[in-house]
Amino acid sequence: MNPVIPEMTIQAAIRVIANDTAITTAAAMGNLELNAFLPLIADCLLESLQLLTNTVRIFREKCVDLLEADAKRCAHHLSRSATAYATALAPYTGYAQAAELIQICGADRKKIIQEVLRRNLMSPEQLDTILTFSQTATYLD
Repeated sequence: MNPVIPEMTIQAAIRVIANDTAITTAAAMGNLELNAFLPLIADCLLESLQLLTNTVRIFREKCVDLLEADAKRCAHHLSRSATAYATALAPYTGYAQAAELIQICGADRKKIIQEVLRRNLMSPEQLDTILTFSQTATYLD
């Protein structure tokens, strides 16, 4: 990815923030519902809208559309996340029980599995079904 595009997006955001400050200040200068600064307000608002429209389009085309997820690597990381395990278990054990498992076992995913089995919260088969994140990465890895 070209780092110039995200940098451009940040610069556009800074310009929009500056325009917002100008609009706020100009709007505060109005007296008796007459505001001699309406042209400034309109110019800043229209510039910001055009800038944001173009920036989002360019960012999407040059960055977002070019991204590809590495499914195998994502599954690898997911299968080794204790927090992901607790999140996957929460619908079956309840949120409080899942939170307690994380509190007791910390980031050790194997301890979470052992604790679920020790407490008889579910069978090994149910646990395997819930915690199999991909064809190649199971909780036993």
